[in-house]
Amino acid sequence: MEIRSLNSACTPMTPPLSFATTHLRRPYSLLLDQFGDLSGLKINKSKTEGLWLGSWKSRLGKDKPFGISWPKQYVTALGIAFPYNVHFGNKINFDERLAINLKMS
Repeated sequence: MEIRSLNSACTPMTPPLSFATTHLRRPYSLLLDQFGDLSGLKINKSKTEGLWLGSWKSRLGKDKPFGISWPKQYVTALGIAFPYNVHFGNKINFDERLAINLKMS
């Protein structure tokens, strides 16, 4: 397997974005497998969740790359919810927890 930096693979005719777009079209699972081979890390697909960001949010419900879960509401990390809607995130992360803590006191 040949390892090249992004800069060495790009010429004035192939800007970095073009290079990245071309290589990200590979089958997603192959990309993850190569990542694991090179880094020594392996993604636990049964526990991993993805979150579409920016203009890619329009892919919600259409694409499920990498064989991981792509929840429609939010993903959680270390007990914190990261939703698409900031107001919903405030409700989950703060309002509901505050109500529970107030009931306990």
